[in-house]
Amino acid sequence: MAAPVRLAAPEAVPPLAGFTVAVTASRRAEELGSLLERRGARVVYAPAIRIIPLEDDTELLAVTQQCIATQPDVVVATTGIGFRGWVEAAEG
Repeated sequence: MAAPVRLAAPEAVPPLAGFTVAVTASRRAEELGSLLERRGARVVYAPAIRIIPLEDDTELLAVTQQCIATQPDVVVATTGIGFRGWVEAAEG
């Protein structure tokens, strides 16, 4: 009886091969892009927002004080860094 024929293992295809992913963050974009590329994605960098310090923003402080005075039922913060910056700016 002839020996069984062994087939070579197929080349592993990265899970994101064939996908194009847009990285819209500016903070840590390179790190995220590298992770995606290692999994086979084509990465396009297109920062949609930019983080700027607001520690001396008098308008932000005034609106924050108004927000505290009126005590809203719900506050929604979409990013941790944005919320921390808001709290820091409000503390003066």
